[in-house]
Amino acid sequence: MQTSRKLTRALILFFLLTVVIVTSCQTNSDQTPPSSSAFDPSILNTSDPADLHPVEWLAWQAGPHATGYDLEKGPNTYCARCHSPENWDPAAKVNEPPNCVSCKFPNEKEVRIAEGNPLIPEENWKGISCDVCHPTGIDSADTEIGWRDAVTGYSESVASPTDLCEKCHHDTETLRYKVDLGNHLHTDFTCTNCHEPHSARASCGNIGCHDDVVAVMAIYNPTHLGISDNAVCVGCHTSGMDEHTMYVKEVGSDDCIGCHINLIEIPITDAVQLGHTIYHQSVSCSACHDATQAPVEPNEADDAWTAIRQFELLGRTSRVAFTSHNLQREVDCLRCHFDGNPWDLPANIENSSAQ
Repeated sequence: MQTSRKLTRALILFFLLTVVIVTSCQTNSDQTPPSSSAFDPSILNTSDPADLHPVEWLAWQAGPHATGYDLEKGPNTYCARCHSPENWDPAAKVNEPPNCVSCKFPNEKEVRIAEGNPLIPEENWKGISCDVCHPTGIDSADTEIGWRDAVTGYSESVASPTDLCEKCHHDTETLRYKVDLGNHLHTDFTCTNCHEPHSARASCGNIGCHDDVVAVMAIYNPTHLGISDNAVCVGCHTSGMDEHTMYVKEVGSDDCIGCHINLIEIPITDAVQLGHTIYHQSVSCSACHDATQAPVEPNEADDAWTAIRQFELLGRTSRVAFTSHNLQREVDCLRCHFDGNPWDLPANIENSSAQ
């Protein structure tokens, strides 16, 4: 009897399930497919920052804070404290070699992992997401800034953008990441006065501060000033007119100065300085205006001249290019233009107080 009742119940459930499936299929088949040309805002994920803030999202993706997953940087539970806070293990520590800081050999196929720093797979790496710097609501990040404590999971308030940046960019027992503004220039600036907050990019001349200097350096050659005779132009640029044959033929003019008057008559302003010339376009502003007296060298990776910082880390000496933030108006040209310099630069160039 019990077996018969169970069989009956099973048949009833099977029948009802069949009816539901058939009805659902008929309903879906009768629906009119959505037009491909019409935009339906409901398809947006309101919790997806790429939809909510597309401009900021693209800037973040192009910057150094997007992922930061690089085996040569030792992406483990110790380094994750700043590189990917959601992956950070407070118990992780820099212990005896090998570890992420002291033993990273790019020639080896496998990264060396210390016992206290288990490797986080790339698919699990979170990077510096929106909620690290912005308190999060139900479906979006707040426009205000705040630091998310990876231990408590709550955002804590910060007094300024600099205080937020210094949650990671600070000095530790083994690492030196704190930015020194010195006591000369920009002492009242916060990080975002110069750095775009999402891409972290900065430029002395492209944010409205020193754009006049950039404009001058694009055209200013001291040897052009005061030239009034086209013969002088051709004397240096011997193939100049050959490159302009079509122009000369069409226009009927071989007047160099008439076309390039902007190279000859540059308005003398504070931006026109000995160092602000076409010859220094590959020299970073901070390389000349650095107040730390760091050596300056060409950096092939950036194709520019930069300041060089030497530091000791766990018994190893390293020399790396860096962007000095401790700047001054005065420039010591002899840091590069010294007698016997290895780059064959003109020596004994007079110093400049370029700004």
